[in-house]
Amino acid sequence: MRNSNKNFLFLIRAFNDLDHFAPIMLSALNTGCGVTFIFTGDWDGNHYLTSFLKEKGAKELRLRWLGRYHFLFRPKINGKILLRLMDVIWGFIPLSLLFIFIRPSSVVVEWGGISGKEMARYFLVSARVLGARIVSLPHGYHIWKTRLINELMVSLGENHRKFDFTERNQFTAVVAQSENIKQFFLNRKIQENKLKVLGSARFCEDWAAFNLKLALDAFPGDVIPSSKSLILIFLGNWEYRVDKLTCFEMIQELATIPDINILIKGHSRGDEVGGLVSSEREEWLSEVVHYDSDNIPSNVLIHHADVVINYGSSIGIEAVVQRKPLCNPSFVTENQTIFDGSGVTFDAQSIAELVEFVTNMLSNSKITTMTEDSRDLFLKENVYAGRDEMSVSKAYLDLISS
Repeated sequence: MRNSNKNFLFLIRAFNDLDHFAPIMLSALNTGCGVTFIFTGDWDGNHYLTSFLKEKGAKELRLRWLGRYHFLFRPKINGKILLRLMDVIWGFIPLSLLFIFIRPSSVVVEWGGISGKEMARYFLVSARVLGARIVSLPHGYHIWKTRLINELMVSLGENHRKFDFTERNQFTAVVAQSENIKQFFLNRKIQENKLKVLGSARFCEDWAAFNLKLALDAFPGDVIPSSKSLILIFLGNWEYRVDKLTCFEMIQELATIPDINILIKGHSRGDEVGGLVSSEREEWLSEVVHYDSDNIPSNVLIHHADVVINYGSSIGIEAVVQRKPLCNPSFVTENQTIFDGSGVTFDAQSIAELVEFVTNMLSNSKITTMTEDSRDLFLKENVYAGRDEMSVSKAYLDLISS
């Protein structure tokens, strides 16, 4: 029976938001709560998780008039006063009325500024005016332990106002998945009493296994139609202190290993930020080296892979959950990550070490990069925040329900 007293509004801008929100949305639905979600960016939300959540009873609102205003009409408006007036007429007033109709117990939005991004700003301003609870949940996973994580921070310094998150203290709460991520936010001036360390609902083992099943049902075909071994490489954000030339040399050396295919998966923020643009594909790719351009989910790629190589993406946690041989080529980046010395990866210090590791893995399928003890310890620290698995989703649900 649906709990009519609890109704949550999720603002989803991009796939990363949906990826981390979905297990919490399902938990809410399973406990009888109402779930409404709205896509607030230019992503159309066409995804197997969207379909699944709607089948489970989640309601999607498509405010096409707001999208037309924000993306088509608003950019043509000249003058700040007129722009603010039109924002009030087209955005804040109608969405305030929408909030009164929906009466959400909490508004859930991604990590970001208190006024949000894209169309989320209209919802968040209206929610604040009406005194609604607004909770900022993860849209990703911060794997870095280095304080100056990207080139911009190196050039401007970590104390630059661009990296000051003080305004986020206006949220009811900001969720971090681990103590490491909490420290990152503390360094960015979010108040400790606003931070809630709840673990990662996205990488909890039960959800990850269920999510993989959904993804395999949606993408049943082979990743690469071949009987050769598959080496899967996840690229990181190129601006995050990554040596691109060394990465290229690493892939070219791996391509000399006999009877393999290499599949490169670009970063979720796009080919220019963390992937390969067309001119680079001509140089990097070959009959052996391939690039995922079909948007096959990363968990499906990992499922099919014999070895996973990852240096700059949280998706390495999925490889740990799936117990895949995982290599951390730490020589590619200046940043330290949660994978360095973690006991769940092979930390290659050079291209030669990486090639030797891959060769050994392919010749002996019984070799692993983690023990059950090291895996459990890694997941306890980075996924469960010291909790047991079942209490992670409950902690999220308790937070947005309170």
